Amino acid sequence: MNDNCLTCQYNKDSEKSPGGWIKEYNYWILEHINEPIPVLGWLVLKTKRHAEGITGMNSDEAKELGEILNIVPKLQKELCNAGQIYVMCFTELVSHLHIHLIPRHIDETKKGPELFGLIDEVRKDNSKAVNVQESIKIVKQLKQKL
Repeated sequence: MNDNCLTCQYNKDSEKSPGGWIKEYNYWILEHINEPIPVLGWLVLKTKRHAEGITGMNSDEAKELGEILNIVPKLQKELCNAGQIYVMCFTELVSHLHIHLIPRHIDETKKGPELFGLIDEVRKDNSKAVNVQESIKIVKQLKQKL
């Protein structure tokens, strides 16, 4: 753990995200993105230990990541009525390895990296954010299926 890392600090509290952690794996934690919520079902998968970006991942984390990515996006697509699930990892603003799993809902006109820009939109105008209770419903459904 890195005392200067916000993600490491969040990893100490399973209730920080809407509905709490969806699942704690051996090496990863899956949760819904925090408020303000830009897209219903936008999940964040983060390593339990402090790993600096994708190249900081060890072989055990990589293996489990593959297993998670084989299951979670399919559930997101089903539960969120999504046309596509985007998997994004930048780790520039926050260096702790975290991966965004973002459903592009069928009626959403923004595609690809444009969808990530919705974070800035909801931060500027909170009225565009998804209701946290809707996110908690998705979290509960994912917990039941995982």
